[in-house]
Amino acid sequence: MLLALAVAYLGLMVAATSATTPAPFGTSNVPWSLLAWSEGVERTEGAVAVDIDLFDMADRIDALRAAGAKKIICYYSAGTSEGWRDDVEGSEAKWEALAVRKMEHWDEMWLDVQRWEEVAKLMAPRLARARHAGCDVVEPDNTDCFDNDECWKHIEPPVTRAEARELQAQYNSWTAREAHRLGMLVCLKNSNELIGELVDQYDCAVVEDCIRWESCGDFAPFVAQNKPVFAIEYARLSAAQCTRAREKQHIQLKYCASSNHEECNDGAVISNCFSVDPPTPPPPAAESALPTVAPVQPPPAAASSSGGAVAAASATSTPRPAAGAGGDGAATGANGSGNNEGSSLGTGHRAVACATAAAAGVLMAFW
Repeated sequence: MLLALAVAYLGLMVAATSATTPAPFGTSNVPWSLLAWSEGVERTEGAVAVDIDLFDMADRIDALRAAGAKKIICYYSAGTSEGWRDDVEGSEAKWEALAVRKMEHWDEMWLDVQRWEEVAKLMAPRLARARHAGCDVVEPDNTDCFDNDECWKHIEPPVTRAEARELQAQYNSWTAREAHRLGMLVCLKNSNELIGELVDQYDCAVVEDCIRWESCGDFAPFVAQNKPVFAIEYARLSAAQCTRAREKQHIQLKYCASSNHEECNDGAVISNCFSVDPPTPPPPAAESALPTVAPVQPPPAAASSSGGAVAAASATSTPRPAAGAGGDGAATGANGSGNNEGSSLGTGHRAVACATAAAAGVLMAFW
């Protein structure tokens, strides 16, 4: 009897622990929809992954899953203070104490990467919030202070760029560990220079304007590991550019009209370059966790749908306040188609604790 109870106890432990292990994407070919940080118009039908804002859109998760989304990606800023967020309001002093300098184009303050352990204490509750909301993946933004002069050059006491880079890598590693501990996947946002040392720790990547900066190839290590690269270009693209992204670089590229290379124009249609047949590259059969679906298509020019298709929706959450406008016009072409690091306890970990306590209680009763 005791042996049977011990086996049952171990079974409970294994089941509870496995619930905290993130399931990988299993392929680099993942159709996605961008709702989180864009002013554009996007569609979600056919999307395997949907990117939403953690604070403004968590109430959409159940509906998105019901519509077929397999992975919900939740965006949050991991490197700036956004004064309009509900976890900043009322706690401004804590955030201001870590602020370095205002971002050039956004109404946000860079946070001091030299004090990343203190920043992590502010971000741990955000990760716990994502887990509680039901996010499968997190997208921590602004994780490249070292690559922005307006950030690292204003840190006090002063640091070199190389020192800021190392500190950023440490902070980004913590973010990946904490997300995984809570049972979520995590995407590396931009931060190209850190790919070599972080690709093994991250499950996907999100990149902006890699065609403009000629950096799409930097993300090849993710594709080589069957990890998706979700890309958005703030410019109209040609058919040739889409073909290259799809067939040569194997990235999941979207694009939209933009007047500032910072975001889609308000109301601009977000179009896709990617296709999903066949998967690129083909994932190992035993590891492919995602179905093949039809490509996500941009909404028709004239709204006249009666076949039950999901209507196009604005991808806008609460608008990210811009500090100013500027930049060149878009290129044109063929329209191709807890409160600290140690205290945030995830649901899976509570399951482990409950399973342990319950099984231990049964064993003690028989002793």
